[in-house]
Amino acid sequence: MNTFYKLAFIILASTYSYPAFSALPAPQILSPSGSTVRQADNSVKFSWASVTGAASYSLSGYALNSDGSTNWAQQIIAQDATTQAASCSSGATCFISLPISVNAGTWKIRAVDASNVNGAYSAYTPFTLSSPPPTNTSIPQPITPSGNTARQTDNSVKFSWTSVINAVSYYISGYGADSNGIINWTQEIVAQSVTTQTANCATGSTCFISVPVNANSGTWKVRAIYANNVKGDYSDYTNFTLNTPSDTGNLPASVSYDNWNPANPAAMLIPSFQNYQVDSNTSKKVWRLGGTQTEMNAAKTYPNGINSIQSLHAQHFYSRSPVTNKDETLAIGNSGNRSGYAPLWRLSDKKLVNWIPASSYSDSDSSATSSRIYHEKQILWDKTTNNVYWYIKNNQLFRNTINLTNFAVTSTLYDTFSNYNYITFGNGEGNFSDDGNKIIIIGIYSNNADSYIIPYTISSKNKGTTKLVSGNASGAPMDWASVDPTGEFIVFNTPTGTNPASTWVVPFSNILGTPRLLYTDTKHSDFTIDKNGVPWIVLGNWKGVVAINLSSSLMKRVWPTSETNSAGDGNIQFGPDPIDSIRTTASGHISRVSGRPGMVLVSRYMDGGLYLINIDKSQESIYVGNSRHGLPYKPSYAPSIEAWGIDSAGEPDGHESYKREPRGNASSSGRYIFFVSDYHAYGNTYDTEPPMTAFLNMIELW
Repeated sequence: MNTFYKLAFIILASTYSYPAFSALPAPQILSPSGSTVRQADNSVKFSWASVTGAASYSLSGYALNSDGSTNWAQQIIAQDATTQAASCSSGATCFISLPISVNAGTWKIRAVDASNVNGAYSAYTPFTLSSPPPTNTSIPQPITPSGNTARQTDNSVKFSWTSVINAVSYYISGYGADSNGIINWTQEIVAQSVTTQTANCATGSTCFISVPVNANSGTWKVRAIYANNVKGDYSDYTNFTLNTPSDTGNLPASVSYDNWNPANPAAMLIPSFQNYQVDSNTSKKVWRLGGTQTEMNAAKTYPNGINSIQSLHAQHFYSRSPVTNKDETLAIGNSGNRSGYAPLWRLSDKKLVNWIPASSYSDSDSSATSSRIYHEKQILWDKTTNNVYWYIKNNQLFRNTINLTNFAVTSTLYDTFSNYNYITFGNGEGNFSDDGNKIIIIGIYSNNADSYIIPYTISSKNKGTTKLVSGNASGAPMDWASVDPTGEFIVFNTPTGTNPASTWVVPFSNILGTPRLLYTDTKHSDFTIDKNGVPWIVLGNWKGVVAINLSSSLMKRVWPTSETNSAGDGNIQFGPDPIDSIRTTASGHISRVSGRPGMVLVSRYMDGGLYLINIDKSQESIYVGNSRHGLPYKPSYAPSIEAWGIDSAGEPDGHESYKREPRGNASSSGRYIFFVSDYHAYGNTYDTEPPMTAFLNMIELW
């Protein structure tokens, strides 16, 4: 019996085999792991520590979703490789290159022995992929400074170079030279690392950045840096000599206040749409960008049809909304009533190239108050990127990217302010700090009954501590709030009924601190940075042009400068009456010329004039053009000018002096001056509100 069972066992064992246990351990994954750069042919190199006894390896991997979770339905790796195919014989590691079609995934690997017995799998290892770096032949080439180069008006130097594909940043290195041109290799004058975004590389084949240089001559080089801090080769050195900048550049000549008189411009035909007339007073080209519904639809068909253009999309909003983008290649109009679109002009040929998405709203919307309708029309250009702009819709902030080839727009919901019925950029007068990272958002509860100032940081989406500025706790209605260009201060304005408004300043980092009073007169204003880097707010009123230091609250009358207070400290005191209304009444909108320290553009309703004023150069003004809608001063204007800067005396149908202002807006360099006018083409029908007969115009100074 025992012999029989033994024989049966032998027969069965010879017929059936059982899986053998494998002792092969899991391979150790080397790459890809975490952030990994693709190879030059866009494939990915998979490597791992070799396993003794392995005859082959089996790789398996899946795509990752945007939230980092694994997409088990999308397998991206299913690869077996012999030790020979995986180059395992050359050392303690194995590797194989595989094409991967996604930008993020996770993978594992196991060894297989000569008997085709599988070893243990490694743990899944996630990875993200970036574009491959180019070869070292891709070297950025210096453009400026080279040879004789002028400094910019703020004494910095513009460094520019050719861009390199796939670079994420650049490094500039430079050294000074003595009067004989001998390079001093111990005097490093430039050592600047800059990202492609900061260097404005996204908009073309060149990059640039302005850097202070403490030398009159020298040499410099640049190299590209790729993902994972992979450094490219340096360019050759380029020598340069710097010249002193011109104070006015290509601006018209300035005149002293003593020689200044209200403008009395000659008649001028209204320019045809997207064409110009030459102003006989200045010899400068004046273009009309904004047109009638028919004109603008002929240039670029409106997305929703002619009847959807409730406003002519012609004017900009308030002065702190720049019309041009950073490099002054594009201009953006205002979002029309209930439209959802705004016009985009290309300044190289002054063409309307697209209708771009903006805020949309409807009077039938029960949550849309009149304040919301107008305040949400504001559109802001991004400060750091030439083809990005921002708008608000309801309680959402949108970041929008313009394709510079076909001008199509990709809109991205950037952030939501869920605690508020709706939000605005500073209640219609918002702006970014110069680094593009800070802005003031106004959050509204209960149809404008409760308004909150929200100091908002773009990069971190930090909504900060809020400040109630109207509603039950304060009683005063909200007017506007802005951040100064340095990002240090918040300035806000709260009217109190029909009385003059109060304008206050608090630190951006401490909005709940005690506000300091700046002034008590309602006027549209803008900031500027003086030649010493100090921020000021500048306003025009019945006294002229007034500047107020945000750090000290020192107030000085910039233009004219004949009046100080009895204390002799230079701080002026507003009197009850205009001192010289014909000349001094500066009226309304002030617009910063950000590329020129201390300079602002002044719009006067008294004569329709547009003047450049520099707070560092008192007694000087530069006349650059005229809306030809100004009105002569009348004694009856004085009380309302003093209180508000507007007046309806002698003007029928509510066309106040306020609306007669050119509402000027300057580009960063001062090359382009934008304003609203119809040159009396429609006589008494002039109006800047719907249905609007005043159009957006542009003076080209050079």
